[in-house]
Amino acid sequence: MFLPSFAQSPFTDVDDKAWYFEGVEYVIENKVMTGTSSTKFSPEQVVNRAMLAAVLYRMEGSPTVDDKDKFSDTKKNYWYSNAINWASTKGIMKGFGNGIFAPEQKLNREQLLSIMWRYAGQPEISDTNDKYIDSNVSSWAKSAVVWAKVNGIVPEGMENELNPKDEVRRGELALVLKNYFTKFAKKNSQTKDVTKDDKIPNIDNKANKNENKKTSDKKTLVVYFSQTGSTKKLAEFIAKETKADLFELKPTPAYSDADIDWTDENSRVVKEHNNMPNVEVKLENTKVPNFESYDKVFIGAPIWWGELSWVVDDFVKSNDFKGKKLVAFSTSLSSGNSESGKRLEGYTKDVQWLKGERFSSNFKEDDVKKWLKEIGF
Repeated sequence: MFLPSFAQSPFTDVDDKAWYFEGVEYVIENKVMTGTSSTKFSPEQVVNRAMLAAVLYRMEGSPTVDDKDKFSDTKKNYWYSNAINWASTKGIMKGFGNGIFAPEQKLNREQLLSIMWRYAGQPEISDTNDKYIDSNVSSWAKSAVVWAKVNGIVPEGMENELNPKDEVRRGELALVLKNYFTKFAKKNSQTKDVTKDDKIPNIDNKANKNENKKTSDKKTLVVYFSQTGSTKKLAEFIAKETKADLFELKPTPAYSDADIDWTDENSRVVKEHNNMPNVEVKLENTKVPNFESYDKVFIGAPIWWGELSWVVDDFVKSNDFKGKKLVAFSTSLSSGNSESGKRLEGYTKDVQWLKGERFSSNFKEDDVKKWLKEIGF
């Protein structure tokens, strides 16, 4: 479910006047966190160490990690396994010695801010004035607390009385993440919603029937799967810039909120990921009208577990791309220069794959234009 800047909370337990509402809005819209059900966010639920590791790992695009267990108290091939290995390897989260990570240990505020500080690269603190430090902040957490207060990471109202030993709850975590990523992550407040002011032909849309009579004149196609709306937005911008047609891939059955809960070992996406490379996700339609008329095809999807979502595989396997130029693109919360869609190349023959790219969910139009120019568009 894509929730673009919702004016009214979709959760029965999140009031739109709650102090953490904007945080919940942000993490749901950007798929940083999910609801605990389709109707509840559980803002008062206490956060543990494994939960935070998983959130930050996902923000990084779920990069590939060594699957060797580093701790004796974590489960192998569990929903948090890769996240904890990644966080500990990067020095973002530390164990407690003797092979102990304590994934279920509840987080308090000074621990959360210390982890966010390390995630930010442990920036130097220029202002160490004691006015930023509560008397009961632990000595090891002081730099992190000052950094968080100076940079507005701490939720409004807690600047003067942090209560650093208080447990962190999901609503508070959502607001801390929103404060951090809107300040430090790449953002693009100038991104245009092309669906509002530029009509892009969509070959699944009957309203565009007249435009599609000219399909034979068009040589570029943008195919995409989008679960949250981020990839759709990027696909539409690419189509606008390249004067391409759009074709949306729709899995059947569609994914529900519960299906994409990567923290639940019994959810659909976790089971599918654990079954890779044998998983098969069927699509409503894999056949594009006048497909032979396209000589360049973009294929886009979100990043799941560090690689392009496997939802697009059925489309690639079901079509003959001989003689065409293909290019994969993807979205995740953190942008990067990583190649997208290496897995897809193994499904095709006699085609040229152009340099793929991964973009932030809040991509910058200029970055996309630069990439398109680099690959000949």
